Amino acid sequence: MTWLAAQSYCRVKYTDLTSMRNQREKEEIMSVIDQSHWWVDLSRDTWTWSDQRNSLLRMWAYGEPSGGYMEYCACTAVEGWADVNCDRKIPFICSGPVMKLFKVVLKVEGSVDLNDPPVLEAVLNYMEKHMRDHGIHQKFRLRWRKQPNGRIFNKGVAELYK
Repeated sequence: MTWLAAQSYCRVKYTDLTSMRNQREKEEIMSVIDQSHWWVDLSRDTWTWSDQRNSLLRMWAYGEPSGGYMEYCACTAVEGWADVNCDRKIPFICSGPVMKLFKVVLKVEGSVDLNDPPVLEAVLNYMEKHMRDHGIHQKFRLRWRKQPNGRIFNKGVAELYK
Protein backbone atom coordinates (compact mmCIF):
# COMPACT_ATOMS: atom_id res chain seq x y z
CA MET A 1 0.00 0.00 0.00
CA THR A 2 0.97 3.65 -0.17
CA TRP A 3 2.15 5.22 3.09
CA LEU A 4 -1.15 7.03 3.73
CA ALA A 5 -3.25 3.95 2.88
CA ALA A 6 -1.07 1.78 5.13
CA GLN A 7 -1.30 4.29 7.97
CA SER A 8 -5.09 4.52 7.60
CA TYR A 9 -5.42 0.72 7.52
CA CYS A 10 -3.30 0.35 10.66
CA ARG A 11 -5.21 3.04 12.53
CA VAL A 12 -8.53 1.36 11.79
CA LYS A 13 -7.47 -2.25 12.42
CA TYR A 14 -4.71 -1.88 15.01
CA THR A 15 -3.00 1.20 16.47
CA ASP A 16 -0.66 2.75 13.89
CA LEU A 17 2.17 2.01 11.48
CA THR A 18 5.13 0.48 13.23
CA SER A 19 7.75 2.70 14.78
CA MET A 20 11.13 1.88 16.23
CA ARG A 21 12.23 3.60 19.39
CA ASN A 22 15.33 1.50 20.07
CA GLN A 23 17.47 -1.38 18.83
CA ARG A 24 15.35 -3.99 20.63
CA GLU A 25 12.18 -2.85 18.82
CA LYS A 26 14.06 -2.90 15.51
CA GLU A 27 15.22 -6.48 16.14
CA GLU A 28 11.70 -7.59 17.13
CA ILE A 29 10.29 -6.19 13.89
CA MET A 30 13.03 -7.69 11.76
CA SER A 31 12.36 -11.10 13.31
CA VAL A 32 8.83 -11.17 11.86
CA ILE A 33 9.25 -9.63 8.41
CA ASP A 34 11.16 -11.04 5.46
CA GLN A 35 11.15 -7.82 3.43
CA SER A 36 14.05 -5.42 3.13
CA HIS A 37 11.72 -2.41 2.72
CA TRP A 38 8.59 -1.53 4.70
CA TRP A 39 6.86 1.64 5.75
CA VAL A 40 7.58 3.09 9.17
CA ASP A 41 5.45 5.65 10.99
CA LEU A 42 7.81 8.49 10.19
CA SER A 43 6.98 11.45 7.96
CA ARG A 44 8.78 14.58 6.87
CA ASP A 45 6.98 16.92 9.24
CA THR A 46 10.39 17.49 10.88
CA TRP A 47 10.82 13.71 10.63
CA THR A 48 8.71 12.95 13.66
CA TRP A 49 6.67 9.88 14.45
CA SER A 50 3.03 10.50 13.62
CA ASP A 51 1.97 9.27 17.08
CA GLN A 52 4.09 12.13 18.55
CA ARG A 53 6.09 9.79 20.80
CA ASN A 54 9.74 10.62 21.37
CA SER A 55 12.61 8.57 20.05
CA LEU A 56 16.32 9.19 20.00
CA LEU A 57 16.80 6.34 17.53
CA ARG A 58 17.91 7.57 14.12
CA MET A 59 18.80 4.96 11.55
CA TRP A 60 19.08 6.91 8.29
CA ALA A 61 21.08 5.20 5.55
CA TYR A 62 24.10 7.09 4.25
CA GLY A 63 22.95 10.19 2.32
CA GLU A 64 19.41 9.99 3.73
CA PRO A 65 17.12 11.70 4.14
CA SER A 66 17.97 13.01 0.71
CA GLY A 67 15.00 15.36 0.52
CA GLY A 68 14.29 14.40 -3.05
CA TYR A 69 11.22 15.47 -4.96
CA MET A 70 8.06 14.26 -3.19
CA GLU A 71 10.05 12.15 -0.68
CA TYR A 72 7.97 12.86 2.41
CA CYS A 73 7.67 9.38 3.95
CA ALA A 74 10.15 6.95 5.44
CA CYS A 75 10.70 3.29 4.82
CA THR A 76 13.32 0.86 6.00
CA ALA A 77 16.12 -0.44 3.84
CA VAL A 78 18.85 -2.96 4.54
CA GLU A 79 21.32 -0.18 5.28
CA GLY A 80 18.89 2.04 7.25
CA TRP A 81 15.93 4.35 6.72
CA ALA A 82 15.30 6.20 3.47
CA ASP A 83 12.94 9.00 2.51
CA VAL A 84 10.79 7.98 -0.44
CA ASN A 85 7.72 9.09 -2.35
CA CYS A 86 4.65 8.37 -0.21
CA ASP A 87 2.76 7.04 -3.26
CA ARG A 88 5.04 4.02 -3.65
CA LYS A 89 3.45 0.71 -2.74
CA ILE A 90 5.59 -0.91 -0.06
CA PRO A 91 4.83 -3.62 2.53
CA PHE A 92 4.09 -2.43 6.06
CA ILE A 93 3.67 -3.60 9.64
CA CYS A 94 1.07 -2.30 12.06
CA SER A 95 1.67 -1.78 15.75
CA GLY A 96 -0.82 -3.33 18.10
CA PRO A 97 -2.08 -1.83 21.31
CA VAL A 98 0.12 -2.02 24.37
CA MET A 99 -1.77 -3.24 27.38
CA LYS A 100 -0.56 -2.64 30.89
CA LEU A 101 -2.50 -3.86 33.85
CA PHE A 102 -2.40 -2.08 37.18
CA LYS A 103 -3.80 -3.31 40.44
CA VAL A 104 -5.60 -0.61 42.39
CA VAL A 105 -6.52 -0.94 46.04
CA LEU A 106 -9.49 1.15 47.13
CA LYS A 107 -10.26 1.88 50.73
CA VAL A 108 -13.96 2.33 51.34
CA GLU A 109 -15.20 4.75 53.95
CA GLY A 110 -18.85 4.45 54.83
CA SER A 111 -21.41 2.47 52.90
CA VAL A 112 -20.38 2.99 49.27
CA ASP A 113 -21.45 0.40 46.73
CA LEU A 114 -18.37 0.05 44.57
CA ASN A 115 -20.40 -1.84 41.95
CA ASP A 116 -22.80 1.10 41.47
CA PRO A 117 -22.26 2.39 37.86
CA PRO A 118 -21.99 6.11 38.81
CA VAL A 119 -19.41 5.22 41.49
CA LEU A 120 -17.44 3.11 39.02
CA GLU A 121 -17.48 5.96 36.48
CA ALA A 122 -16.37 8.51 39.07
CA VAL A 123 -13.45 6.31 40.14
CA LEU A 124 -12.32 5.85 36.51
CA ASN A 125 -12.55 9.60 35.90
CA TYR A 126 -10.48 10.28 39.00
CA MET A 127 -7.83 7.73 37.97
CA GLU A 128 -7.62 9.17 34.44
CA LYS A 129 -7.13 12.69 35.79
CA HIS A 130 -4.53 11.41 38.26
CA MET A 131 -2.58 9.69 35.46
CA ARG A 132 -2.60 12.82 33.26
CA ASP A 133 -1.58 15.00 36.22
CA HIS A 134 1.42 12.69 36.67
CA GLY A 135 2.66 12.98 33.08
CA ILE A 136 0.94 10.07 31.33
CA HIS A 137 -0.29 11.69 28.12
CA GLN A 138 -0.24 8.80 25.63
CA LYS A 139 -3.54 7.44 24.41
CA PHE A 140 -4.95 5.12 27.02
CA ARG A 141 -8.25 3.62 27.98
CA LEU A 142 -9.24 2.56 31.45
CA ARG A 143 -11.87 -0.05 32.04
CA TRP A 144 -13.02 -2.37 34.73
CA ARG A 145 -12.44 -6.11 34.56
CA LYS A 146 -15.47 -8.09 35.67
CA GLN A 147 -15.07 -11.01 38.02
CA PRO A 148 -16.51 -14.43 37.03
CA ASN A 149 -19.63 -13.57 39.05
CA GLY A 150 -20.23 -10.49 36.84
CA ARG A 151 -19.27 -7.97 39.50
CA ILE A 152 -16.31 -5.61 39.46
CA PHE A 153 -15.72 -5.81 43.20
CA ASN A 154 -16.62 -8.77 45.34
CA LYS A 155 -18.69 -7.69 48.32
CA GLY A 156 -16.60 -9.80 50.69
CA VAL A 157 -13.45 -7.84 49.84
CA ALA A 158 -15.13 -4.46 50.40
CA GLU A 159 -16.42 -5.63 53.78
CA LEU A 160 -12.83 -6.18 54.95
CA TYR A 161 -12.22 -2.43 54.87
CA LYS A 162 -15.30 -1.39 56.86
